[in-house]
Amino acid sequence: MPHSSTAIKLFRDILKAHRALPPAHRKLGDSMVKQEFRQHQNATPNFLFQFERQWRDYLQQLRVQTLRGEPVGRALSDEDIMALSDEQRNALAQALDPSAPAADSSPLEGIYKP
Repeated sequence: MPHSSTAIKLFRDILKAHRALPPAHRKLGDSMVKQEFRQHQNATPNFLFQFERQWRDYLQQLRVQTLRGEPVGRALSDEDIMALSDEQRNALAQALDPSAPAADSSPLEGIYKP
């Protein structure tokens, strides 16, 4: 099932909010958002509900921080990192260290230590 019109609007709003990010962060953020929305465009309705809720929360956080003039974003907690899928951890490792191997059994080894 393709994304709903609300998901498409959410996608566009996130990309628009990323304009407040520093250029390197914006590039990474845009890339990850595009990848996530592309990968989940045919997900089940139950999954899409949670998926969209989490992205709406992210968008709200960006907007609030921008309005307050705060640095945009937040640090990932140990719990956040452990909740990521292997693929997401690998993408994060690549973002933090582009010289890291693309596929590794422990992609954050040497970069992130819980």
